[in-house]
Amino acid sequence: MRTHLVDGISSAWRLLLVLLGAFFSYAPATQAATAAAGWTPTATQAITLTNFTIHATSLGPLAGTTPLRIVVGLRLQNEAQLNSAILAINTPGNPSYGKFLTPAQFNANYAPSSTQIKAVESYLTQMGLTNVAAPSNGLYVTASGTAAAVEAAFNTTLWQYQVSGPNGEPARTVYANTQPAQVPSALGGIVLSVVGLQTIDTMHTFIGSWPTGAPLPPVPPATTPANPATFTPQDFWKVYDVGAIPTASTTTIAIFAEGNLAGIVPTSANPSAANDLRQFESENKLPQVAVEVVQVGLGSTDTSGAIEFDMDTQESTGMAGAVKELIVYDADSMNDVDLIPGFNAFVTEDLAQAGSASFGGCDTLEYVSGAMPLYDQIFRQAAVQGQTVFASTGDSGSACGVVGDTNGVPLSGVPAMVEFPASDTYVMGAGGTTILVDSSFNVIETTAWDAGGGGFSVWEYSGAWQTPFVPVDAGSAVAGVGKGLPDIAMDADFLLSPAGFVSGGSDTSNGGTSLASPLSLGSWARVEGAHKNVLGFAGPALYALATPGLPFSTISGMTDITLGSNGLYAATPGWDFTTGLGSFDVAGVSALVGLSSSSSGALSPCVLPGTLVVSQKEGSQTGAPANEEDDVTGVSFAEPYPASTAPETLEITMNVGNLAALPALPPNTYWKVYFSYKGQAYFVDMDTVLPSGTPAAPEFVYGVTTPNGAGGTGDSTLGTITGTYSTTASTITWTLPAKLILPPVGTFPNVTAGTSGTPPGAGAQLSAVHGVTQLLAGADAGLLETIDTSPSGTYTLVGNAACNPAAAVIALLAATPTSGTTPLAVTLDASASHPPLNGGKIKEYTFSFGDGTTAVTQTTPTVKHSYSAVGTYKADAVVTDTGGGTGTSASVAITVKSATPAPTAAIAATPSSGTAPMKVSFNASGSHDPNSGGSIKQYSFNFGDGSAYVVQTTPTVSHTYSAAANHIASVTVTDAEGGTASASVTVKTAQ
Repeated sequence: MRTHLVDGISSAWRLLLVLLGAFFSYAPATQAATAAAGWTPTATQAITLTNFTIHATSLGPLAGTTPLRIVVGLRLQNEAQLNSAILAINTPGNPSYGKFLTPAQFNANYAPSSTQIKAVESYLTQMGLTNVAAPSNGLYVTASGTAAAVEAAFNTTLWQYQVSGPNGEPARTVYANTQPAQVPSALGGIVLSVVGLQTIDTMHTFIGSWPTGAPLPPVPPATTPANPATFTPQDFWKVYDVGAIPTASTTTIAIFAEGNLAGIVPTSANPSAANDLRQFESENKLPQVAVEVVQVGLGSTDTSGAIEFDMDTQESTGMAGAVKELIVYDADSMNDVDLIPGFNAFVTEDLAQAGSASFGGCDTLEYVSGAMPLYDQIFRQAAVQGQTVFASTGDSGSACGVVGDTNGVPLSGVPAMVEFPASDTYVMGAGGTTILVDSSFNVIETTAWDAGGGGFSVWEYSGAWQTPFVPVDAGSAVAGVGKGLPDIAMDADFLLSPAGFVSGGSDTSNGGTSLASPLSLGSWARVEGAHKNVLGFAGPALYALATPGLPFSTISGMTDITLGSNGLYAATPGWDFTTGLGSFDVAGVSALVGLSSSSSGALSPCVLPGTLVVSQKEGSQTGAPANEEDDVTGVSFAEPYPASTAPETLEITMNVGNLAALPALPPNTYWKVYFSYKGQAYFVDMDTVLPSGTPAAPEFVYGVTTPNGAGGTGDSTLGTITGTYSTTASTITWTLPAKLILPPVGTFPNVTAGTSGTPPGAGAQLSAVHGVTQLLAGADAGLLETIDTSPSGTYTLVGNAACNPAAAVIALLAATPTSGTTPLAVTLDASASHPPLNGGKIKEYTFSFGDGTTAVTQTTPTVKHSYSAVGTYKADAVVTDTGGGTGTSASVAITVKSATPAPTAAIAATPSSGTAPMKVSFNASGSHDPNSGGSIKQYSFNFGDGSAYVVQTTPTVSHTYSAAANHIASVTVTDAEGGTASASVTVKTAQ
């Protein structure tokens, strides 16, 4: 699974990129990939402000003596294998589920090697940088130095600007790299990116801030007399249905913060001093939580974020009720160079099960700056260790805010962009809702908050758990690849439903998605605690409770939000770009996650109860009498393997509230599971209808639903089947041979079992699956009163044979690269292969390279091979598991071409020195392509003064320099074979 959407952007994405061009310009991927001789590009691309929507004035080169701190990201090892491990470890039913890695195991398998780390450290020291150090996982190296030293080390130019923010934001002096950051070719396979080369738009918090003097939105009509209403922790417990779920007293959580936290939480320097957290706990009768502040920088005196971090620490622990420990990772600023170590400490310490970040930045800038790919590696380590990070999606609706924007105003930022880190594949983005309540804080209606961040990323892929739910764009029914925001949504409306907390020793209230994220953290902490902290990364767990479908998906456990909008997008049934999966129902989620993870194969159709198809929280009955034994909470389907010759059989299980409450089964009661196949409705039934049964001896039957001739439908029982019920587990299970699922004969009430047609087998889909309890109204009346019914879901048969221990292994193979010139070194990776549904482990891999060389058999999933001859080859892998099953992957085509010489670049400047303003003519006609019949197809000119690149097919161009400086101008040429080369020239201008 790839992580960054770089190439192959579809037309739907390109429309957004046009909008992004109005924000700032950057070097496209094709330009960023070019490098001067001896240099290799990193993921840090060039940024200029020539198209910035906020007024920007060029101030010339950044002074060479300016002190800088940088973070040099290093590439992971075995990246594809890590992506597969994340999915396997966090997916219930997978044999690897719950086997979270420790930091030491992560380092051994995926972190950069000590040799690679030392090579980068040595280079930085050689280039005059100081304070060179790497954390224990080696994902980056930090260093300090002058701007001149940094420019030399990364072959780039740093340019200074003055920008004026919106809404009267004071002018700021910022800088950015106007050329891509590069490293010597020897480090090209090691260095990922260079962070710290720009300060244009730092991350910012999402605390509520309505514009001064602007009219407030109208309060909804008198059906909501309590709004505006300030919510206490106990109010949130009611809203989010904590029910009997205990506090998270065994769970450790984290908050990512910045600045001076004195007076906000207890600190080691003065643990007994008065602070807002302790006052909040006292006022709300909450237990005092243990607090640890981890300083990940030198320390800061900044207190501008005090209100934000008051709300984060109090609302997360308040929603959780209690936690084992609250760890605050405290950075020096909102710059990426300071925030990255905080997130990294979260994963290297591996103490907290989950954390919350109530801040973000436009994800395109985070991508271009090189910060996003480094953060992404850290979040992947969190996911494989079973940790979850929640992050706010922003307060500008379907737009991303910039420094100075007013939070809470829809579309006040850059349109059609989303916030990072919420947009990261391995982060749970928390969007916003408005909660309308009565005077007792009973929820009347929950809608999408109009300023809650939502949309999709053009840089981050959606994880496999989310992809089936996310369309390419609004109104599309085609599953897309971009990470969709939000994942979930909680209260954020700081005008109508704010949270109450303490700041500066006084009671106050606020909201924004800065509230939604810590509320999500506190809710998830309760669910984790109820399951002994074994649930892992929340993404796969929560999405597994929902069922994708068209036009709308089906939400279970979470509370689906279907009203409201955030600008471009409207709330709909199922997952959407305003509220994602919806809001936590803590008791509902805990019950369903418990069903799906209480045993090692609970979501596997090979082990009873099988795959959870539909579910709902307890207490949903609509009829009378509403007893626990009538309360449908879930329906599961299983297809266990009995024997090689057994016919296809379904095991259908209904979970009910509490069968143990029965001294005996009540008469005239039906427990049914309905489903449809090829347009015909079927059901299985346990009933206690006299005289065919007695309360102590229910009957188990199957039947069909057909039109009754009067505009309605009727149920017809067709025969008996095997079934059982358990008062201990509160389950009812039916064994239904698939051969009975055939179209019936006749019309109601004279319906008989069919004998012709094709019963369902592997791959067949059963739709409209739902559970129902019914009561026979009146003796012999024949009328059924529905007491409870569940939502509907869909189940796809896998076939009993798929659960055979000797079933074929699912063999998957990827190759990197798949084309290139001789000699071509290719890595074949079969790490995504997995055993059949019954479990087991992969025993060995046999790789065939397709070029006549001997196949290689080994116990590890990756192998390297060099192709020395020109041609197209088909490689494959045969994978064997411990049960004796084997599988052969689809072949992967590898194309090897003959090597062609790269072009030669040349550039001349006339004049090359003078007084500004000075017009200079550049001539790159000396460039040439040595290949037979070849030619230069493209010239890309960078003038070195912060202005935009000029890309054209002719070799000459003119440019006027307006500021005095030494400008390094360059040209990158591309030949017909795709080869590139660069050359540069210095242009000196004086006043």
